[in-house]
Formats: sequence, C-alpha cells, structure tokens
Amino acid sequence: MDIKKREFDNSTDQLGSYGENNDSKRLKLEIENEIDKSIEPSPVIHCRGLPYSVTDADIHALLSPFGKVEAVCLMRMGQALIEMDSIQTSTSIISLSITKPFILHNQKILFAYSKSQHLNNSKKNQPIAQTGSQNIILCTILNPIYPITTNTIHNIMSPYGRVIRIVIFQKKSGLQTFVEFDSPYSAWAAKESLNGQDIYNGGCKLQIEFARVSKLNVKQNDDKTADYTAEFYQMQQQQQMASLGSPYAMPTQGGPMGNPFSTVPHHHGSMGHHHSPFTSVVGGGGGGGAPMGIDKSMMYSQSAMSSYMYNIVGGQESLSQPVILVNRLPETLDTDKLFNLFCLYGNVIKIKMLHNTKGSAMVQMGDSVQAEIAIQCLNQSSVYGQKIGVFHTKYQYIVESEKTRDYSKSTLNRFLNNQPYGKNAYKPSPTLHFLNVPLNFTEKQLIDEFTNFGTHTPTHCKFFPTKPESTKLMGLLEFPDSRLATEALMDLNNHKITGNVLKLSFTMNTIHKTEQTQPLQPPQPPPNLS
Repeated sequence: MDIKKREFDNSTDQLGSYGENNDSKRLKLEIENEIDKSIEPSPVIHCRGLPYSVTDADIHALLSPFGKVEAVCLMRMGQALIEMDSIQTSTSIISLSITKPFILHNQKILFAYSKSQHLNNSKKNQPIAQTGSQNIILCTILNPIYPITTNTIHNIMSPYGRVIRIVIFQKKSGLQTFVEFDSPYSAWAAKESLNGQDIYNGGCKLQIEFARVSKLNVKQNDDKTADYTAEFYQMQQQQQMASLGSPYAMPTQGGPMGNPFSTVPHHHGSMGHHHSPFTSVVGGGGGGGAPMGIDKSMMYSQSAMSSYMYNIVGGQESLSQPVILVNRLPETLDTDKLFNLFCLYGNVIKIKMLHNTKGSAMVQMGDSVQAEIAIQCLNQSSVYGQKIGVFHTKYQYIVESEKTRDYSKSTLNRFLNNQPYGKNAYKPSPTLHFLNVPLNFTEKQLIDEFTNFGTHTPTHCKFFPTKPESTKLMGLLEFPDSRLATEALMDLNNHKITGNVLKLSFTMNTIHKTEQTQPLQPPQPPPNLS
C-alpha cells in the first residue's frame, strides 16, 4: 500500500485516530487491544495514540532495546509506522505492549501489526538520513557555567556503555557534544538516564537527542575531541615517539586520555557530579624508594611536570590554562585563606571571588603546570564540611576588577626565582610540616598559637632536633583528620609569630613514623622563607 495514501485514508491501520470527540473509537481500541489474528505478522508496526510532540528520535529511543529500528514514518493524528529489523522483534514489542503498555511522554501508546510488510524506499530512507547512527547522541549543554571537557563527558557517559569517541563544539545555540557509543543500546540508556539532568548543581543541564551523523572523526585527543579506541591510541603513540624520540615517550594508563601525573585513569572534576563521576584523583600504591615510606602517588616529580607540557598524544602542548575554578566554598571565605592553600602548589597571581555564583572563586596560578598540580592535589578535598571542586577553565588570566585580589608581587609566594614548585606537592593530609618558628618557642606555645588564632587545635606537635647554626624551628603538627589540618593551614599559613612568617605544608610523614626513625633528619625547607 502506498505510504502517502496511508497518511490520509481511513484503513484498518488508521482506527487509532485520537480526536477530542472520538470516545467510541478509544473504547474500541481498548477492547481490541490484542494481536489481530487476521493480519499476517509483519516487521512493520502500526503505532497509535502518540503524543503530538513526539519525534522519530523518541520512537527510536523507545524501541531500540528490542532490536534495530529500520525506519520510522510519523503520520497525522498521533500515529506512526515503524519498521523493525525482523518479525520476531515486532512480535516481541506487540506481545509486551498487551501485558505492559508502553508509555511515551506520560501517554499510553498502542501497537499492532501493519498490513504492509515493508515501508517503501521514499519513506524508509528519509528517517535514516534524519536520525543517523543510533549509537551516537547529541548533547546540548544549557547554561554551561563550568568547564566541560572530554574527560567530563566520558565520566558521565561511561557508566552506560563503552564510549568510542567524543567531540565537543560551540554553536550559536550553546555548547554541544557528540558522544559515540559501542552500541545503540548504550546510547539509548545514556539518553534515557541523563536527558534533562544537570551535570553540576544549578548549571550545565543536558538536553540529549540522537545525532544525525553516522561516525565521528577525531584527529587528536585533547579537551575537545577524544578517540578511545585501541587503534587510535597506538597510532598516536607511534606519532609521539616519532616526534619526541622513543626515550621520551610518556607511559600512561587508563586509555588515551590518561593523566601523566597519575597511576590510575584520569578523571576531571565532578560536582555532584555524577557519586558524581567528576572526581579528579591521584591514586596508586605506595612506591618504594620514596623518603620515609611516602606514597609516591601523593607527590609529583619534576619529570612528571615536564612531561605535562606535552599532550598525552601527538606531543602537543597542553591546552589547559593557568586559571582554575574552585567551588563549594563557604560564602564567607576570604581570598587570603584561599591563597594560603593554593600557594603550596605554585605562585598565586590573582584570586577573584565570584559573587554571582555563591561559594565559587577563580584562582590564577603562575602557569598551566602549577594549575594542574593544584587541581590534582585539591579537587574533592574536604574543606569546611564540603568536598570542594577544583577545575580547569578556558581563561588565561583573570581580568582586573574590584572583586579581584592581586598576589603577583606578594613575597608570600614560595616559588619565586624559578624554584621547583612540584618537588613536594602533596594532597591534604592529617599532618602538617611547619618551619620558621622562633627558637625560644615550646611545643605547647605553638599549639596554643593555633588555638588562639585558628579554628582547630593540633593533637600532637613535635620539633625536629636543631643544629648549632639553626635560627628557626621546624617540625610536625598532627590533626585528627585531613579536613581539620586543611582548615588549620588555611587559617595560619603565613601567620606571623613574633615577626617570623609561619610556613605550613602537607606531608605524608607522621610523628609516629619520625619517632621510629633514628637519627632524625629534618627535611629540606621550601624556598623563599623570608
């Protein structure tokens, strides 16, 4: 039967017309809601009772779990013809609809065999061109107030199936991304679960539909495009070896977007995200040879920082910027406390509190490497009862304004004169290393200093043995947990004690460990202690 004619006639397939005054027809459909034995089984299904807002993509999403949807022909008055890949697939859909009606846009829909065995080519090819490959989804990100990278999207989508490729691009309608899965079912599952959801609380809402492209083309792996296939990764490694020389080829784990800093697959931040998949972690077991049993995964070497200057593939310079975003902060937090924390990982240039986005701030570090170290060490750290998010941004610098605090000339920055800023960069820990304490101070006096000027009191304090030429004291302070230690550091790092600037930093050492180590040798102090 000609498809165009079916759009306007009143054949058996058209009994499902749902007009406002068709109560008798509705009743007839409810009574006859069973497989019509007089119609020969067909791969083509006649669907009735569709909402008028429905699209062919909605129908693909609804029926793809049962099998391949060959074509969809939407007709007037809430009807459609749908050709599945086999009679078995269409039969399973119709049989299930009898016992468990399908719901689409909060409206029950009905299925029956069509008298047609196939849709003709003119109608069949059109939906295929419109819907493209059903294993690719198009995500529009509404109100993208936070940075979105390929790692961000991969972390969101990977729970629903194997992600093959990601492409992020900017359109007039907003930020969009294509995500290619290994199967139509994975794409359908991601669309069903994530459509309408916020990536972060209060922003970056996902609007998902099936894409109209058949394949994604990726030339390199970076923040905007990524190919997660083994073939692409091997090709990029070969190119990297050719450009950098095999002795400098960077080993990595966790796929083509692996982090050169980390011994586990790389993840960029999450706020909520999805537990939120947007978690940036540095993991791995303790490494032999680290001083005093320190876990190597908790610190960064100079070679790791140097290697960061190249993209994981292609030997290209990293696209990350020196400005980072920090959120889930107390609204009353001031810039000096943020400086006290971030100055551990590099030179802080500027800090801007975002008053339009409560509890958020932007921090400009000395360069993109320092920013990356801060992100890897501080993202998801517990501060003031919340796990803060620390993320990349697309900005190279913070614009001057009344809300911006400039620290570029501050002598409290520790890594001036090209000092090695990543040598002892640690994630927050319950133990703080201190130095620059006056020689006449006692351990009790130092603990009292934290009690009087900070919010938390250390549980233990230990001074390192002094040498005859020593003019200042250094040692360790222990707190019940890393959160309290972090807040204490934000309170009293760079605090003046009788004219001396107290310097605090995180350490993997503990007082218990140092007491077992004889003789005790104090660690090398960080630079610029004046």
